[in-house]
Amino acid sequence: MQDKQNKNTTTIALKAYSPKELRDIYGVSVKTFRVWLEPHKETIGKLCGKRYTVKQVEFIFSVLGTPGHIHITHN
Repeated sequence: MQDKQNKNTTTIALKAYSPKELRDIYGVSVKTFRVWLEPHKETIGKLCGKRYTVKQVEFIFSVLGTPGHIHITHN
């Protein structure tokens, strides 16, 4: 999931993630993550199986901001 390139940067692949994986990336609780996503619920849409799609993850990163200092890579 995360690949440390140096002390200041972390790379996170832009791919489908479960809500738990995204919470771990952001380092927040279930409640905090739910509150953060609530205003964007309609735009994000429902999970595809147990994961958010790449487009949904891209949107989540755009509205919540990228966690810390990262470079987003495409697989």
